[in-house]
Amino acid sequence: MENNIIIENKKIQDHKELYLLAYGTLRKDQYNYNRIRDLFQIKDLAISYVETTKLRGYSMYNVGAYPMAVFTNKPSETIVFDILRISDKAFMIIDNMEINAGYTRHKLPINIETQSFTLKTECIIYLANVEDQKEIDEIEVLNKTDKVESGDWVQYYKNFLLN
Repeated sequence: MENNIIIENKKIQDHKELYLLAYGTLRKDQYNYNRIRDLFQIKDLAISYVETTKLRGYSMYNVGAYPMAVFTNKPSETIVFDILRISDKAFMIIDNMEINAGYTRHKLPINIETQSFTLKTECIIYLANVEDQKEIDEIEVLNKTDKVESGDWVQYYKNFLLN
């Protein structure tokens, strides 16, 4: 199944735009999203929300105060994520934070489609640092109770805080 997403791509002087698939604390109005925005004077040029959608073939685990996603290639498993437009400077901060937390950076080709515009681009996503299906199976066995079954970190975390 092809991932369909479309985004308006405006060039602002030498400002380079990148797109990020955020499924945890970088989702809109979550801790790291707000923290990154607060580092910049013109917040919408640094990081801005495009839309929320789902990605098939991924599962998510609670690893503390944030989630970690793995590629499973199982169409029945989905995660909810926000597509964010980020500047190259915001990317450097986010990349450093994610890599140092044990994630690996991946790029996914994606088509972004809205009523206003369409864009074919690559999006950055940070996933658990696993090499093969055996490692994914081991993570699932060890963290069965910490699996975010809904694939929606924001909803999961709200429920976690309420209980």
